[in-house]
Amino acid sequence: MNPCPFSFCWGGWVIAKSAAAGVPWKVGVSPHPSTGIEARVFGRDETDMMDKVNMPFLLMPAGNDPPSLKPGHPTVEKLEKLGGQSIEFPDMVHGWTTRSDLTDSNTKCQVEKALSLTLQFLKKHLL
Repeated sequence: MNPCPFSFCWGGWVIAKSAAAGVPWKVGVSPHPSTGIEARVFGRDETDMMDKVNMPFLLMPAGNDPPSLKPGHPTVEKLEKLGGQSIEFPDMVHGWTTRSDLTDSNTKCQVEKALSLTLQFLKKHLL
């Protein structure tokens, strides 16, 4: 079995799309995932794609990311049954982990939290 993909933004779509297509990832992680590319760019059903993901997948959406990626949404509830999770960062904006000002103490703290959650999730599912 393949190990795990970790990717930001549109890379979250790559993780979901490849998993839905049968790539046997063991686990996936994506801060501020852009799975909506499936609908917006390719005109296909994002929910259908996400429903085919069959692994623990950690989503870390920003406050301005769509509700479909946040706790309580049916898509996330399905991922939770597979060991996945969504942890929202409500005070952050899409892209915060890779293009934020780390001299801002709150932003730096949130980036560090996302990286720490990533390590915890990977240890839980890979060890």
